[in-house]
Amino acid sequence: MARFLLCAALLLAVFGARASRRPHTLLAANPLDVSSGDVPDVDREDLELRHFTQSFVMPNARLPCREKGVLPEECPDIEFKMQGYVPATGKDYPVYLFVSGAGPWTNTIRNQPFDENLPEMTMVAAMARRGFASAISEFPMVMGPHLRCHALSTGTPCLMDHARQVFSWTGPNDRSSIGPLATLCRLGISDCSRGIALHGHSVGGLLANLAPRFAPVTGLLLWGAGSRLPYGFSCCGANSRNYSCCEEGNGYDAPLGELPVVAGSELPCLMYNETKPYLDRSRRLLIIATNDHEYGDCDLDMQEATGVYCNATDGWNPFGSIILGRRDSGYDCGNATRCIQNDGSGYIIPLWTDIGDRAVNNAHNFHTIVPGMADGRACFVPGMTDEDEMDEECRYVLNPEWVNSTAPWGLTPSIQWLAATATRPL
Repeated sequence: MARFLLCAALLLAVFGARASRRPHTLLAANPLDVSSGDVPDVDREDLELRHFTQSFVMPNARLPCREKGVLPEECPDIEFKMQGYVPATGKDYPVYLFVSGAGPWTNTIRNQPFDENLPEMTMVAAMARRGFASAISEFPMVMGPHLRCHALSTGTPCLMDHARQVFSWTGPNDRSSIGPLATLCRLGISDCSRGIALHGHSVGGLLANLAPRFAPVTGLLLWGAGSRLPYGFSCCGANSRNYSCCEEGNGYDAPLGELPVVAGSELPCLMYNETKPYLDRSRRLLIIATNDHEYGDCDLDMQEATGVYCNATDGWNPFGSIILGRRDSGYDCGNATRCIQNDGSGYIIPLWTDIGDRAVNNAHNFHTIVPGMADGRACFVPGMTDEDEMDEECRYVLNPEWVNSTAPWGLTPSIQWLAATATRPL
């Protein structure tokens, strides 16, 4: 009996020591406790939030300086902005980071100032009320020549380089990463070992899909992003078959002596068979509107009515939203536009009748509408600059169809899924 008790004590000591070395449990800090898994589904409207701002400096990746023959001192670093919300009390929260578009915030499409009144701050606040240090951030611009999985020459960044720069964070001892995620992880309000929820839209979605290679991401929500180059119908686009501008690069359109990337071409590094080793499909949710002008499908009647050019409806279309959902999410529901699993992961293709008439003209940004466009105004005039005065009705606002939808692509269901998934133990 004494020998048995001694062996039992030794086994308990061994397994107890092993248990103490297990990874940090992914739980939110006070005042919220998500250990039971139910709190992320509760939007604590009465929870007091604190707004914060942060700036950070990153290398100028907007132009391939080396290819343009620009000296390093003439290609300076640039300051970028981040803002967000966090519960007013407590600290050490898991993080949520939203990145959208090509990088710097203001342009003729994203024509709202980057301040607390930004429409997208609604999502940031919703995640903060679920116990996250939540932020939206700028990042260096991703130009056309950079839209490759791997660089063809030195000096010109590729998607992998951009994703590493924006999302690299290897843990609490990481002092070398300088991008938005690392900046957010180092704030005194956050603890990224408790969970990292990433939300990427458009080019931001392309980079976010690569982020698990460079950081311990625990939840990923992707909007309007897929495993092929956007602008497939543009000059030198694979869909258009118009190769009139496919000339060797001059250092701006493409690296010197190289052909530019061909819009519509596949990006294998974004397909699930290559992203699977870094983040399981159960932690991914992909949303692409059926009439997304970059990645979607649409019917010809709607195209004629709206003037929006997009792909003919075909579930097997190699360029459309359904095939992108199937090959990027890790799930395959055939021609179905809804492929949501019991755990909420998967992909969904909201129809133009779902997102509403006022969002059809720019379904790539299905979460917003431009009120003036519904009245027939020419809100986005070619040549308009950021400094031009713009009619208030031409500034975008949140799409009420998205805000109020109870489908998985809607505001509340998608945010609830992301919060619950990102704080679920690995």
